[in-house]
Parts: sequence; C-alpha cells; structure tokens
Amino acid sequence: MKISKRWSRPNKPIIIMINHQSRFDWFVLFLLDWNIVSNFLPIRVMISHNEYYKPHLFPLLFALGGYPIKKFGSSLDDLLNPTYEMLKNKQTILIFPEGRIIRRTNPIIQKGAIRLIRKHKDASIVPIRIAGLKNKSLFDIFTKISLKITLGKPMGCREVITGNSDKKLSKKIISLIYFPK
Repeated sequence: MKISKRWSRPNKPIIIMINHQSRFDWFVLFLLDWNIVSNFLPIRVMISHNEYYKPHLFPLLFALGGYPIKKFGSSLDDLLNPTYEMLKNKQTILIFPEGRIIRRTNPIIQKGAIRLIRKHKDASIVPIRIAGLKNKSLFDIFTKISLKITLGKPMGCREVITGNSDKKLSKKIISLIYFPK
C-alpha cells in the first residue's frame, strides 16, 4: 500500500471527504499509519440508514463510529442535523460527497455535501483519494490488491465556498478529491 502524506491537523472540526468506489472505502483509513489516523480520532462515518441497520453490519459499523442517515425527511437540513451537531462539537466526520458508490469517471457531488460545507464554514476539509478498490471484496483489501491513498492538503470550508455557486463548488470538491495537490 502506498500512502502519500501531505497533512497536518487543523485546530477545527474536520470533514473528511473520500471518493466512494466500494463498500469498504472508509475501512481503508484504519490501515493507515497510526500517527496519521490518531489525528482524526474519533471519526464518525455517515452511513445510509438501510446499510447501517443490516444485522450483519450493524455491530461493526457502530463500533467503528458509523451513524445512520435517512434517505428521506422533511428537509435536507432535517436529515443532516445529526452531522451538524457533531461538527458543532468539533468531531471528525467522514462523508462520501458523491452520496453513493461511483464507478464511472464523472462523479456528481450531492446537495447534502454542499449544504454541509456551506453551513459549517469554520470546519476544515481533508480530501482523501483512494485508488485500487473498484470491484474489490473486503478479503481483497487485505490480501490481493495494491492500494494508493493520497491525503490532500486540508482546506477551510470558507476558502472552498467563497465565490462559488453550487455547480462550481461541486467541481471544486471533485478536483480536491480526485486530483489532490
């Protein structure tokens, strides 16, 4: 596994944004060097309600900091309220801004990720790009594949959103994750 390090912990709530190519993307964080991972802890991971409550996954997801997000609600803010509270308490949140597994080359950032960034301007975004997980099983992660994990340079949410429409912000997030500097 090759890891590119370009990171130092900001003194703010953190929104980790990872590209989403498999069901196991966020487990890869726990394979990183402890000196890197310990800077993020505790990590709370936004997981779809349906996935979170599957009997065979729930104990593991709960133990590793997962929390459920419903797909439908009265408003987008209503769905994101648990995440807003965690960020107010300066916790580290991990999200997949695409909102679902993306195996194509033109990802689209979901409204929820954009709303989260706009609402928490004092947070820092840490982009992480994982390469090598498409169509792989959990067994493959530990035995057969070569992963490349790139930790991008942290940026303040305020810096990312300034002067950007939602469409431009979506493109900016994509460039942070898929083409880290």
